[in-house]
Amino acid sequence: MASERPRRQIYSQLAIMKPYSVPRRGLRNPVWLVAPALMFFCFVYGFIFALTAPYLIVPMLVPLVFMALIVIWALPDAEQAPTGTLAGLAYAFTIGLIMWPNYLGVSPPGVPWITVIRIIGVPMAVLLLICLSVSQRFRSELWQVMQATPVIWIGVTGFAVVVMLTMFMSHHFASSMQRAVISQVNWTVVFFAGCWIFRRPGQVERFAATIWVMAVIISLIGILEHTQHKVLWADHIPSWVTEEAQHNVESNFRSNTYAYRSKATFTTPLGLAEFLALSVPLIMQFAIGAYSRLIKLLALASLPVVIWCIVNTDSRLGLVGSLVAFLAMTLAWAVTRWRRNTTDLLGPVVLLAYPVMAAIVVGMTFASHRLHTMVWGGGAQQSSTMARQIQWDLGRPKIVKNPFGYGAGESGPVVGYRVTDLYSVDTYYLTLLVDYGVLGFALFILAFGSAIWYGGVNALTAVNNRDQRRDIAFLTPLAVALVAFLVIKSVFSQQDLHPLLFLEASMIAALSYRVRAGEKAPAPVTQTGAALSPQAAE
Repeated sequence: MASERPRRQIYSQLAIMKPYSVPRRGLRNPVWLVAPALMFFCFVYGFIFALTAPYLIVPMLVPLVFMALIVIWALPDAEQAPTGTLAGLAYAFTIGLIMWPNYLGVSPPGVPWITVIRIIGVPMAVLLLICLSVSQRFRSELWQVMQATPVIWIGVTGFAVVVMLTMFMSHHFASSMQRAVISQVNWTVVFFAGCWIFRRPGQVERFAATIWVMAVIISLIGILEHTQHKVLWADHIPSWVTEEAQHNVESNFRSNTYAYRSKATFTTPLGLAEFLALSVPLIMQFAIGAYSRLIKLLALASLPVVIWCIVNTDSRLGLVGSLVAFLAMTLAWAVTRWRRNTTDLLGPVVLLAYPVMAAIVVGMTFASHRLHTMVWGGGAQQSSTMARQIQWDLGRPKIVKNPFGYGAGESGPVVGYRVTDLYSVDTYYLTLLVDYGVLGFALFILAFGSAIWYGGVNALTAVNNRDQRRDIAFLTPLAVALVAFLVIKSVFSQQDLHPLLFLEASMIAALSYRVRAGEKAPAPVTQTGAALSPQAAE
């Protein structure tokens, strides 16, 4: 005992980092209980792995994931968090999502499909958890953003919880679990990472410019593809990629009219049309915002290129989404201009004439047979409309039978509508109701509906600060993009672009925080001590 006393004194003199403490001695030390149990678990785990590898690699990774989470949770606090790398991965994730065909991946035996966005998304999720674990400042700044728009993060978090819980109701648990986990990385992690990244001035504008450039490049690829009637890299697919890639690069023609439908880097023409339609309000902001004449001319010149590529997809949802974006952006511009400058005549003139202008634009789609077919559809598109109606008729009894959801990815088999040998659900709202139940549907609408509300309200009440104006002005096109997204989802169930929309919701949350922070900031004062109004301060 005498020899142990100096040792305990040495322990007491050492600097112990919180929340660590001096370990207990003897049987009171929990290591004596945990170590044998852990050794037994490792023995059983290794035995089962040896019997089932490589066919059950994914379920066998679950304990390792939990161990990694415990290690991240136990990391000590640090002054610096890897936030720069987190922002870089978020941009790389978005570029990989749009510019790289997601079907070009590899699938080793027993291992999930490895794609570019998964290679980037998993490290991004780990870095976000590390930043949350080690940095009190990071947690504080993220919480400030979330407090500015509480309904958005409550909706996103609640929806994520429902996604994870409903996988236990699935008849195909392994498949639903994989989809649920991927959705947490691609949707939830992306949202919370974006809330912190886009709180910094200039980040939203930089991201919007990235979307603009990618939309133009993708449009040029789609237009060139349309002239050749095949995906440009169809003859250059390497042998080591998955077999699904060969199916996705097949030429796509409209069955009734035999018109070729471009899809560029997306799996379907509808996916390409959706992305381009959602990029239209961001490009319009560069055309009407506080930018140089060159930037405005480039934005105006790129809009016809994007619209022409949408026409080449032969997808109504792309043109409808673009029409919604154009009408909503025009209305928002008139309201904002009139609110900021009450002596200007252009804003009130456009606003008062807006009902007539909107009626003329919509009326043109009915006056012209070609425009009516492109926007509202004709005989060639009637089968798609009938298919959606049949799917709703099949899905309603299943929703009433189980309003809590059947699990991620189960909407196709549960609804039971087949196209050849494949199940098909064309409306994302039906997918939400079947997969995640009424509660999941309500939380999803709550998250994006509240984002649209916060974007519109804060765009009107934003402080007229010249340093923030260009960034804050993106609240309007982001809200408009989410409106177009909700409209498109009524006829399109594919979820490939969901990460981009969760990022845009996080941008609205971050910009709303900056608006509220600007409102709380003290007004500038003159040399005589008199406070200036926001307009005079400029």
